[in-house]
Amino acid sequence: MLKCIAALICSLSIAMLGASTSGAIEAANAPTGGWTSVRNPESGSTHVIYGIACPTTTMCTAVGDAALTTTDGGRTWTRRPVSNLVGDDEGSLSSVSCPDTTTCIAVQLGFDHIFARTGVHNAWHEVGDNAAAIGFGSISCATSKFCMAVGWGATPGVGVVTTRDGGRHWTLRLNPSAGHDPFYPQSLNGVSCISAERCVVVGDGIMHTVDGGASWTLDYRPPEGMDAITCPTSSSCYMVGYSGGVYVTHNGGKTWNKRSASTRHRLWSIACWTATRCIAVGEKGTILATMDAGNTWLSQRSGTNASLQGVACTPSGRCYAVGEKGTILEATP
Repeated sequence: MLKCIAALICSLSIAMLGASTSGAIEAANAPTGGWTSVRNPESGSTHVIYGIACPTTTMCTAVGDAALTTTDGGRTWTRRPVSNLVGDDEGSLSSVSCPDTTTCIAVQLGFDHIFARTGVHNAWHEVGDNAAAIGFGSISCATSKFCMAVGWGATPGVGVVTTRDGGRHWTLRLNPSAGHDPFYPQSLNGVSCISAERCVVVGDGIMHTVDGGASWTLDYRPPEGMDAITCPTSSSCYMVGYSGGVYVTHNGGKTWNKRSASTRHRLWSIACWTATRCIAVGEKGTILATMDAGNTWLSQRSGTNASLQGVACTPSGRCYAVGEKGTILEATP
């Protein structure tokens, strides 16, 4: 699931569960420092870390059953509980977006709850007047004021909400309770907002808006479902999903080109630290990297068989992958 702030080159994701097959080509680790496991308060637990966002080179926030934050480049992580999470098996935050160093906004997997933290050391609290009955999967904040969250409804149909005041109030842009319109995808799993006006959403179809969600254009329906998207620039976007599906556009979505990822594992998340260098993660510890704008994707050794649900990269190219069993992996330039 997505999620990226173009100016900060970071990403967030949606996560669900699944299984697949193998077949990736092993390559030299990149960024170039190799992937190492990072000790954190969730390490070795049964908890899943679903999403992560890194607004600076030293600060990242990861979310799942709780929220983890580092302010020293990943050396130490602080765990903070999130009050009012509902549900048993799905009582987790699925995606987080941090538009600046003090503000992070997260959504709960499968529920219509949105949470925020203002200040690195402050508690998380539920925000907004959202009553859209959307089971959220992903969120992307282009600025400290504008965010878009996407998901699905109990009845067939997709849902989109936006805020222009930092999460205090949310506007329903697509209403899942209205039933499924054949024009729209049946599911939305990821979102990436390049600005407060232009966002791209993905699921079993790709749509974009240039007016903050007031109207939508259906761009493409890939043969496999997509789970995540990141747009490091207004013209370049990368999306990943089922069966190792990877698609790339470099003309603002006018055309999407499928790339061979040499894996059949489902890819849950993707992040870029430049317009041409990106990392995708997925099932069975799968990590893929491109250094040439998505033309080629090579496998990296993750050192784990845990499903990796989210990935984020700082502007300097330090990347973090998160997933099952409280896993946090780090790779440095």
